[in-house]
Amino acid sequence: MNSFLSILKIAPHHIGVLQQLAPLLSAASEYQKGIQVFQAALQFYQTTMPEGPGDLEASDCLILIVTLADFCNIVGEHEQAINAVRDGARWLQGRSEQRYWSASPDDREYDVVGFIRPPATNELSRSSQASHALDPNLRHRLCLARLALGDIEEGQVSPPSPHSPPHSHKFNR
Repeated sequence: MNSFLSILKIAPHHIGVLQQLAPLLSAASEYQKGIQVFQAALQFYQTTMPEGPGDLEASDCLILIVTLADFCNIVGEHEQAINAVRDGARWLQGRSEQRYWSASPDDREYDVVGFIRPPATNELSRSSQASHALDPNLRHRLCLARLALGDIEEGQVSPPSPHSPPHSHKFNR
């Protein structure tokens, strides 16, 4: 673990090193260090590639976001996990300029086609019916964070099976 952390001092945010480091940090229960290192790397890549990663880097950057969300969920930083998933997925999709989604208390930007929820009452109302795909690994981490925060209804929002009718959902908010 220390060797990989030393390499990061020479080659900061190197994806290959981070991928090797993640299981070592986990095995040593160094989750806060993992959050620190992976958050810094994500911020670096979002700054250097503001339009999102290219196709070749997308899978590596997805792993970066998933790992960050895992570390956050493990230590109970569920809001940070939610932000990492939502903002990270938006960046992966080349939509990082759509910052208005961050103001939404729910995950409506990633609702699946056919999912029905009450319309938003703010600037999101113009986009509240948008549906952006969310990688299943990211959806899983997002659901875990929502459920851990007690937001059961939002945590249970999931893609329908191919043969199920469109979702209709009542929110008691």
